[in-house]
Amino acid sequence: VNKTLGDLLNQFLGDRIYIFEINRKEQRQDCTYEVTAEGISKEQEFLSNIPWDPSTWWNHQIAERRAIILNTLDDMPEEAAEYRQTLEMQDIKSLMVVPLISKEEVWGYMGIDMVRTQRSWSNVDYQCFSSLANIISICIELRKAKDRVVREQSFLSNLFHFMPLGYIRMAVDRDENGQLLDYKITDVNKACSR
Repeated sequence: VNKTLGDLLNQFLGDRIYIFEINRKEQRQDCTYEVTAEGISKEQEFLSNIPWDPSTWWNHQIAERRAIILNTLDDMPEEAAEYRQTLEMQDIKSLMVVPLISKEEVWGYMGIDMVRTQRSWSNVDYQCFSSLANIISICIELRKAKDRVVREQSFLSNLFHFMPLGYIRMAVDRDENGQLLDYKITDVNKACSR
């Protein structure tokens, strides 16, 4: 993910690119990926465990699946004063943020910051960035699904191997006519081996 984000950062000539994940259950958001251009400060360690309140301006925009595109911080409404302060502290002059969606729910957002120079984002910039964010979102979701399957398989394997009851799984070996030739042991736990 970081390599892909680095390539995007170079493509857009940006200064910082990042992905935030939203944890609605714990009502927080965390910066899980960040790549910066040379000489640009890393902010990831300061952007963890941030409260998620969908009623605030920034979070409401994301929750409603709206991109946040700021050519200048003056584009921000008055109710976003708290967020403007945070962006000013990071020396951000312009930014573009798009929501990341999976299964009809916003699970996070991806953004790119301009620190050294201000930028007027075009519709082409937005369309390209949004499309690439969707692809990255799909890849992250696929990786998470694979990780869940591996964890579940490991759990089941450990369950069978360490349970106190004997467990054996066998496969039937047949000839070309379908006649039974033999049985093959494919899995056995410690209790069964004893």
